[in-house]
Amino acid sequence: HTRVYAQVSGNVARVEVTQLYRNPTGRRLEAVYAFPLPPNAAVTDMAFRIGKRVIASEVERREEAKRTYEQAKKEGKTAALTEQERPNLFTQSVANVPPGETVAVLLRYVHEVPFDDGRYLFHFPTTIGPRYIPGAPTGKPGPGRAPDADQVPDASRITPPVLAPGERPAADLDVVVRLVPGAAFADLASKSHRVVSGLDGDGALLVALAEDDRRPNRDFVLAWRPAAPEPEAYALLQPEKGDDWLMLFVQPPASVQATQVRPREVVFLLDKSGSMSGQPIETAKALILRSLGAMRPDDTFQIVAFDSGTVSMTERPVAASPANAAAAEAWLASLSGGGGTEMLKGVLAALGPPADPRRLRMVVFCTDGFIGNEEAIVRAVERTRGESRVFGFGIGTSVNRYLIEGVSRAGRGAAEFVGVREPPEEAVTRLFKRLDRPVLTDLLVRFEGGEVRDLEPERLPDLFAGQPLVVVGRSGPRPPRTVLLAGKLGGAPWERRLPIATRSGAVAPEAPVVGTLWARRRIDGLTDATPRGADPRAAVEEVVQLGMRFKLVTQWTSFVAVERELLADPGLPLQRIAVPSEMPEGVSFEGLFGPASLVKVTPGRVKPGDPEIRVSAPPAVRAVTVALPFEPSPRDAVRDPATGDWVLRFLVPSGLADGSYQARVRLVHQGGQVEERTAPIRVDTTPAAVAVLSASELEPGQVVRLSMKPALPLSRAATAAASLGGAAAVLKGAMEVKEILVRAPWGEVSRARMEGALGLWRAELSVPGDWRGPARLEIAASDAAGNVSRRTLDLDAPDGTRPLRGVLATLAAVGLGGLGLALGRRLGREPRRQGVMPRRG
Repeated sequence: HTRVYAQVSGNVARVEVTQLYRNPTGRRLEAVYAFPLPPNAAVTDMAFRIGKRVIASEVERREEAKRTYEQAKKEGKTAALTEQERPNLFTQSVANVPPGETVAVLLRYVHEVPFDDGRYLFHFPTTIGPRYIPGAPTGKPGPGRAPDADQVPDASRITPPVLAPGERPAADLDVVVRLVPGAAFADLASKSHRVVSGLDGDGALLVALAEDDRRPNRDFVLAWRPAAPEPEAYALLQPEKGDDWLMLFVQPPASVQATQVRPREVVFLLDKSGSMSGQPIETAKALILRSLGAMRPDDTFQIVAFDSGTVSMTERPVAASPANAAAAEAWLASLSGGGGTEMLKGVLAALGPPADPRRLRMVVFCTDGFIGNEEAIVRAVERTRGESRVFGFGIGTSVNRYLIEGVSRAGRGAAEFVGVREPPEEAVTRLFKRLDRPVLTDLLVRFEGGEVRDLEPERLPDLFAGQPLVVVGRSGPRPPRTVLLAGKLGGAPWERRLPIATRSGAVAPEAPVVGTLWARRRIDGLTDATPRGADPRAAVEEVVQLGMRFKLVTQWTSFVAVERELLADPGLPLQRIAVPSEMPEGVSFEGLFGPASLVKVTPGRVKPGDPEIRVSAPPAVRAVTVALPFEPSPRDAVRDPATGDWVLRFLVPSGLADGSYQARVRLVHQGGQVEERTAPIRVDTTPAAVAVLSASELEPGQVVRLSMKPALPLSRAATAAASLGGAAAVLKGAMEVKEILVRAPWGEVSRARMEGALGLWRAELSVPGDWRGPARLEIAASDAAGNVSRRTLDLDAPDGTRPLRGVLATLAAVGLGGLGLALGRRLGREPRRQGVMPRRG
């Protein structure tokens, strides 16, 4: 379960996340949970509570924290470890959760709330979209569903298991946001969830998720605008860690217009991989079509789509005419989601060809960002973009914002996000507002009346209409009074001098956080796709020192907390549980993994010998590996070209006890996604017997009709199982008959058919007209495991009776004689004595 409490003041949010882990078993558990946070979150603290004890954490170098945690786990001490995998993806490990106990892990982080187009946007992600992992597998040390790969060395740590369709997480999500002071916020709204709001006793505005909308399958997004107009520039001053820190907010004017607008070449780069199946790709198509309608006659456009490969609508960009727009609509209608996410191929296809010198190339990149090699994609955009601008459009309810924002920064563009529930018109309007208005480039900031150093970001971004500039740095003894912002507007020199209004303590966060936000920005700059400095080891060491000083989780520092008292019995078995993530709303499970219902292992029951196992898998699967509990290592199955099944011959050891065993099936899809399933295999050595309930007279030229029912055979295995309390299970297994054949001495073989809810089997035999005397029928029953039992039934001549030797007696021997009597009565036949049936049916 996850509880979120956030307090927002100005453009800073302080958030507490409480995760509850409960152990309902008799073993000690280790829970490993991969979870997302905003990409600019600075995780500042971790602690956990077990019983009435609260254990605080320490920040250590990542490898040292891992050793501390592993030693505590080995000794049976409850411990927690928080590690960063990506700036927006973390792993929480909790070891030795005692049987019946609940451990509460508390995380605290701060982050900047982005301001764009006049509105603030608070964002809390709730689940991780399944990542596509390119490259060759290299092993699987982590708990994720995908192995590490040469292109994504930590893939097994960023691919948590995914809940299958129809499954729900153990608990819902609680979110409460406190906005202070309440009077400073207006037009509060959430497009992602239904919310309720109110005021607390201090005048703060409270917003919470509605009771009926707490499923953790999409990002929570809350938007508002300031109740009063934002000043053109203000500074937030705070002391922290021995320094005075300044956060500067500069709002350039949004009303300037260019004297001449350059024609554009717009390239739409569309992700049509499996994760985009269904709603996401349809949203992206609508966005593209809406954008085509907003283009000018002198513009050109091209559409490039990618999954495992790339495909372009046309060989080169075409004019933005109504005819070409109609052709684009028809072409887009033919696309559907499927396959892998070879994003690098798509980026090179969009940015690689020479740009039109008369036009400014704008790449609109539509994707959910579900990949594991984010750094390679950001590097490729920065390396190949030239003079182009790249606008990242995150499509979906749980977008990888780290990738979308990273691509936009590297492409000197801007990031937009469109959910599958919302129409794309607003996002398209914001996009073309930026494209139609001049961009402030080559920005410089100079402070007057005071000193500010160590600015972050060090390299100032280009600014589009509606975007403010937010910088953080160390303030000197005297805070500056004015700021000079200079650059180029539409290629012409531009500058603006703005007064700095220092914000009062009433609207500042209660705890010092500006220095922490500066450190987070500094760390991001040092670990960016293009890190500063020539020595990467020096950059890593600086990140470590910043993490230790400001107590931050980074790629190379982690939080670890250990309960020093022994709480879990180290003698109990330790089970590791990878907590699954919920599939993001609107993302197709089948688009990523294929139809879940097609993953089926047959046969479900086997007997000792050399059978084969068949796995029916989706067509997109390229390899299947099966791990059987009675074999030392997994083996690869081979595709049967006739049926499409994956087949593996295996050996069931002689003497293996009857019972259910789990086979682990690993499916590798064409795009590299790995799906793991388990399937029960029942080892069954007990054949089913058959009780003949009735048989008609044996008369020449007539039809003999038999009514039969499976029965438990009289065997040592069955009797032993029944005596140990397993009678119900043995009865169920032994009575699961697959086929009954009846062979007559005159050569006829009748295949019985099952009728009715009682599971009765009926067979018919035609007696030859010249047949004389009694007849011995042979009855063979086979089950799903291939066990066969054989019985004989003697039928007398018309003037005699037919004893049913050993049939109902078998039922009586295991205490089930009443079953035969009851069935006989239900069928309207009263046996004269046990083991003897009347002559006529």
